[in-house]
Amino acid sequence: MRDQISRREQECVALQREVSVKSDQAYALRKDADNLQYELGKLREEKAKDQDEINRLRDAVAAKERECQDNDAKIKAVDYDLYKAQERSNELNKLADSKEFELRRTNEALDSANAELARCKDDHSRLMAEAQALQRNLDGQLAHKSDLQRQAENEDGRNRELNAQVFERETKLRNTED
Repeated sequence: MRDQISRREQECVALQREVSVKSDQAYALRKDADNLQYELGKLREEKAKDQDEINRLRDAVAAKERECQDNDAKIKAVDYDLYKAQERSNELNKLADSKEFELRRTNEALDSANAELARCKDDHSRLMAEAQALQRNLDGQLAHKSDLQRQAENEDGRNRELNAQVFERETKLRNTED
């Protein structure tokens, strides 16, 4: 009988130790879940900031595209002016003897138009390169956003698993206490 009582006491002590260990584990899991929830909140904040940056970059790209379109229109207008100036130059060559002064003035206008055309083309090239750089940056931001979203989903899944484990262990603990 004493052996039986002694064994029962040892079993009780072992069960109390096991309950203590399980309680510590449950506390650690809850603490991990809280930390993961905090990290998830930070990731969501970063995601919102990244989305704001993406929107700002989209707006910048749209502004650059409008600027490129304006420059294209200017180039077309300058091309048209150049075409008209060349036609006028041909007419003036026929009347070169009497209209030499007018011809010089038209040639100066032509040189000015060519300089404007070159400047507009340089601006257009620069703006196109800048638009491409902004698009690459936008693509990088979108990829980063996608990575963060996948990471957040993985963290959510891990959090659900940990909560399920905590619930299961608390249920087992309650059953063992009963």
